[in-house]
Amino acid sequence: MMPLLQNAQTPKGRNMNTALTIATINVAISLSLCALCAQVADTTALRFGLSASYMIHQHYANFSTIPGIPSCCQQQYGGTSAQGWSIGALGEYPIVKLDNALTISATGRALYFHNVGANLTALERVRIAGGTATIRHELETSLSAFMFEPTVTARYLRRLTASLGIQVGTFVQSAYQYRERIIEPDDITYTNGQRTFNGSTGILPGVSPLQIALVGGAALELQVNQAGTILPSLEAFYALPLRSVIPDIDWRIASLRLGFSLKFSPYRTTDLTPAELEQRFQDSLRQAQAIAQQALAEAQEARKKELKARITAIRPIANSQSQPSDTISYTIAATGNRDVRPTAAFAIRLKRIPTTQRIALLPMIFFAENSSIIPSRYKVLTSSSDASRFSPEALNTSSAASSLSSEKLIATVYYQIINIIGYRLRNAAKSMLTITGTALDYEQQPQRLAEARATAVASYLYNVWRIPREQIIISHKVLSAPHHIPITRHDELRSAQLSANSEGLLEDVILNIERRFTVPERLQLDLEIVAGQGLKQWDLEIFQFTQREALTIHAAQGQAPAPQTYTWDIRTHPPVSADELSMRLTIDDITNNRFEAPLVTLKVVEEPPHIREERSILLHNTPNDTLRKIALIIQQSQQYVDIDRPHVYYTHRDGLLQRLINFQDISSSTTISQKRIFDDATPEGRMYAMGLVVEYALPK
Repeated sequence: MMPLLQNAQTPKGRNMNTALTIATINVAISLSLCALCAQVADTTALRFGLSASYMIHQHYANFSTIPGIPSCCQQQYGGTSAQGWSIGALGEYPIVKLDNALTISATGRALYFHNVGANLTALERVRIAGGTATIRHELETSLSAFMFEPTVTARYLRRLTASLGIQVGTFVQSAYQYRERIIEPDDITYTNGQRTFNGSTGILPGVSPLQIALVGGAALELQVNQAGTILPSLEAFYALPLRSVIPDIDWRIASLRLGFSLKFSPYRTTDLTPAELEQRFQDSLRQAQAIAQQALAEAQEARKKELKARITAIRPIANSQSQPSDTISYTIAATGNRDVRPTAAFAIRLKRIPTTQRIALLPMIFFAENSSIIPSRYKVLTSSSDASRFSPEALNTSSAASSLSSEKLIATVYYQIINIIGYRLRNAAKSMLTITGTALDYEQQPQRLAEARATAVASYLYNVWRIPREQIIISHKVLSAPHHIPITRHDELRSAQLSANSEGLLEDVILNIERRFTVPERLQLDLEIVAGQGLKQWDLEIFQFTQREALTIHAAQGQAPAPQTYTWDIRTHPPVSADELSMRLTIDDITNNRFEAPLVTLKVVEEPPHIREERSILLHNTPNDTLRKIALIIQQSQQYVDIDRPHVYYTHRDGLLQRLINFQDISSSTTISQKRIFDDATPEGRMYAMGLVVEYALPK
């Protein structure tokens, strides 16, 4: 059996001559270009980085046997393909810049190729007794190589490159496995009783130590940072072999390489200024956002044909009117834009007035019946380290919002009373505090209970505030329940009373806040909400961008049925600055599809204040010895307050203000507020409710 032998005529000398010719051309080009590099090299073309690729190898084979591998006969092997991958490192150095668009560089790559080998097969037909048999020669190779690619790179417009050069290297792995296998018929074997023969493994004999190929390719760089110093790149390269894997037989491997590289340039790769870069970056963000929003809107519209919402009109309500004023209203004309502005000029006028808020400190801590535990509504700290960080000045931050009512301001200050006293005691070593616990005679063990109430407050000051025991005097007293006071008000007599030898411990708390006023005080929003499948929930958010952060001014939500109008009382949460207000309306249907209405913006104009305000919340005729005169306070209050209707408050009485405070610069037009200033459901609320709110303005 003598198969036809067709050896390709690829003499070793011819391969060497070709390689030397190409190398000579590369060297000549590089030397000629380097003559100019010292003066005209483009440093922005300097690159270095790492690469990874997916490879498709094409084996061109035209041989019958490989010397050194036992074979029964000669049979022609054909070509095949295989896949693998590569990793490597690269560097690119600029040689010459021919014009503003084209730069020539010298590039070097060091690459490792994995799984270059392939499974080569050859079929042979032989005669046997009774017919013919088909034998397959199987040559499985495992090849890996280390390559170096010196190339000349032409860079066009700094991003698109084309490269041409040579690829030289050697195989670092060249294993093989060979066998001859009977394919058919199924009922015959070799003389060894098996269907395979001549099996052998080992190192592929005669592999050339030097592999040479022509290589060329193109790459596109992408810019991911503003300076263009980080450049991911998409690449494609093709290597045409010039030498056979094994000399004197025709077996060459061509490779197509598709991959990615991450390049770094130490210099800027763009001529744009930082301002232009920032502008282009912001424009790109806006364009991307507009495209994304448009695509989302189109997708939502296609999916939810019967789901829509919008703010159709905004009708300001004048301060002196209860109905919306059509004369200053505007209608939202556009519905397709994300940012909808009014068709007529309209703005909220904002005035911010600095205010000094003076709050009298009620020197009482009230307890529940038969209890000596400090109620949870009083703010207590957990450790002395927390106490060291406490300061009454911090209340300016927590209470400075103009939306806080007088009631909330009082609560914010009063419920910190034990911490305020502790802070002042710690900073006034010579001051003495007297704590007198009181209990009613019908409570359980009233003597012990009264003493326990005073001790509970003192223990807190000892343990948390580290107040020396010699600065605190503890006393107690049992009171008889007055018959003329309703039982619902007996909680005013279950307390720990505070008194001091210096006025500083119990003096008023002063807050420097900012009160904000707007014209108009309210807005009516006309809403159009349609949910064909049924409305699940609507959400309205009014927010302001301050220092590039969105601050929610007002939020509301509701369920079906959909409202046609919504009234926003701006006084509760007025704008914080002159930045535009944005209104976002969002609805969800019962299938959880969501629709967001076009964003509506409203202008805010800030008017400079010409005055400053001083505001005092005063306790009515509070005596120094509260325990001794507590009944007197309640009796005296009846001449100003209807005891059966505690929500009805004082009218002005001549001389009352002068008996409580002594402001020499208050004009005769000063008014005493008759509005409710605290919740009368608690004893402290009723005490403050018997007080006054005095407001007056001074030139700024």
